[in-house]
Amino acid sequence: MDDQMLREFRNFVSYREKRDRIADDQHRETVRAIRDLTEVINNGVTVISQTLQDLGRSAR
Repeated sequence: MDDQMLREFRNFVSYREKRDRIADDQHRETVRAIRDLTEVINNGVTVISQTLQDLGRSAR
């Protein structure tokens, strides 16, 4: 390999590594956001369930 080809190959590898790191970061952020959203939904369901139980008790 001549120097130009070697530089181009290194640039390509560097680009791929950076792209993969960005994709990994984005994946982690997406997973974190989904977990946060799931927690909010679960908390909302708990509140609604408790409210319905309280209403059912007070209706008796």
